[in-house]
Amino acid sequence: MAVTSIAVAAYQSLSAAVADWDQFEQPAGAAVGVIDTALIERDDDRVKALLRFSMLHGWGRGSIASAVIGVLCPPALLSGAIAGGVGDHVFRCLFRGLSHESVGELGRAFQTGPFAVVVVAERGGDPLVPLLAGSLAYARVPLRCSARDLLRAAGADEAIEHEL
Repeated sequence: MAVTSIAVAAYQSLSAAVADWDQFEQPAGAAVGVIDTALIERDDDRVKALLRFSMLHGWGRGSIASAVIGVLCPPALLSGAIAGGVGDHVFRCLFRGLSHESVGELGRAFQTGPFAVVVVAERGGDPLVPLLAGSLAYARVPLRCSARDLLRAAGADEAIEHEL
């Protein structure tokens, strides 16, 4: 089974975050194994805006990365840019798959700057290298659930959403 990981890169400016994002979003190859990505703006209390998610790489369309943000900043689940966009099954899968130490490590990076890129990837760190260039802080941790587990959880959340 391929190793699944979560990376968070924090930035002081939107221009630095977008520069790394644009490198990451190149169509040719750099993002092999990416499940989901998101670029957000935050302040001390909340996630102010979900600025981008990848339509080019991965199948998450922002929902998996938003759940990661919810783990790192629980108030974001109740109000702000990601409220209502996170399914219970995905959130629980992530919560079970991250140790307290991993959440702390990602959280420290997440809180370093007002802009952050979150990447959920399968396989090693190769697709994450462009996030190092302009970031203030960077953390990558393993996730103890597979891409298949996340896909099943996302499917269960989608099925519930369609029932409503």
